[in-house]
Amino acid sequence: MDWLGVPWELLIKDFREREAQERKETLQETLVQFLDFVRGHKAYDEDAEARFICWVAMELFEQIKQTVSRRILREDVGDGEAGERLVQLVRDEAKRRHARFEAAKRADSLPDLTVQDVLTAYGPILNRVIKTRFAPIEIPRRVGVVLKRMVAAALLSRRRSGFTTGIIIAGYAPGDLFPSLAMAEIDGAVCGRLKFSHDDGLTIDRTDTPGRVISFAQTDVADRILSGADQQFVNKSSEFIERSLTSAKQSLVDALTAAGVPADQAGAAFDVIIQETHNEFRTQFWKDAKAKFQNDFNEMVALMPKQETIELAEALVSITAIERKASSEQATVGGPVDVAFISRHEGFVWIKRKHYFTKDLNPRYFKRRLQPPDGGEQA
Repeated sequence: MDWLGVPWELLIKDFREREAQERKETLQETLVQFLDFVRGHKAYDEDAEARFICWVAMELFEQIKQTVSRRILREDVGDGEAGERLVQLVRDEAKRRHARFEAAKRADSLPDLTVQDVLTAYGPILNRVIKTRFAPIEIPRRVGVVLKRMVAAALLSRRRSGFTTGIIIAGYAPGDLFPSLAMAEIDGAVCGRLKFSHDDGLTIDRTDTPGRVISFAQTDVADRILSGADQQFVNKSSEFIERSLTSAKQSLVDALTAAGVPADQAGAAFDVIIQETHNEFRTQFWKDAKAKFQNDFNEMVALMPKQETIELAEALVSITAIERKASSEQATVGGPVDVAFISRHEGFVWIKRKHYFTKDLNPRYFKRRLQPPDGGEQA
């Protein structure tokens, strides 16, 4: 809930106060305006950026340590060889993660930065983090280079760190007839630049998208309702299909071999079938099934009265909170739910809103909020 240690609440309120008069024609332009504002905000300084780099590096190194620890416990390694084996596993895991980060998409705001740029800027910082995070194991210089290159690739990629914040701007721009939505993921700063990536967003229209329900952050429960299943169910189903076909492979290969087909050709052909079936389920089949389910739901939402739309939104959050309390996961959703409704003519309207203070004890706060800027009477 912060950027470089500064709460997002402060940044957003500063933006609202300073940029309120300069309204853009689209919400995508407003999002760009907000990103420019954050980039130039006084919250940024080089020390805050250095702390962010340390946090990301420590997060990545801790993940490697946990993976390597689990691996070393499964192996029968003598005391004299444990240190050398640990260093080897750290190097291998860092190389594996580096390849994954290199293959990932670049952060939208860092297209021209290179790994060498990052290493030049943060090499000494990363050396100190490596030394302290892996103590008492001494990491050789060649392995340290692999670790630093992995961190640099992660910083340049769209990878979400533990410090990533999703920003959503929703409502009506001046020229909009229907509502739209713009969103970005912001993750600290790299080499003096705000690190962010943004998606296409969404615009409601009369034909292709007359209505839409979107969930953010913890979406699994909402996905089950809105899409028929969540991603975990899809992954488990995909794994079951692949495992079932693989277990049936040998008997089919034996039958083809008995019919005169060479065993290696039969095995290779069945491997292709397994992979294509697996991919077809994860892409086309699930995509079509999800789209059909969502289209029916979205058409219904497009025709809902305001009150029912409000009740639906609150219910989705409440169901998620109940599921978290009833499951083994952390109860990370709960408490009073804030609900707001945005319409073209009424604007932003609170339906339910909690305060951290008692309303009756703070009349001056509401007087300040309602007082016109020129000090005159409220209309």
